[in-house]
Amino acid sequence: MEKPGFLPGDMNHDNKIDGDDINKFVQTYFLNPTLPCGSNTLCNGSQDQLFVADVNENNQIDSGDLGAFVDKLLNSKS
Repeated sequence: MEKPGFLPGDMNHDNKIDGDDINKFVQTYFLNPTLPCGSNTLCNGSQDQLFVADVNENNQIDSGDLGAFVDKLLNSKS
């Protein structure tokens, strides 16, 4: 389920997935956080990065998100 106002993988919130999103995605990925607010809640502040980095939307930041992020990055029409 897509969260309102979020494009999964758009780490800098510019409404596209491109090279500018890579650094923040990698930082979030290697922190290996869990989503603290539940799958249907929009978090504020830095926690919103957790939702954006959860590209495959399974409420975890894991290897599935890495593959999904790379796929979106390579297939982006930005």
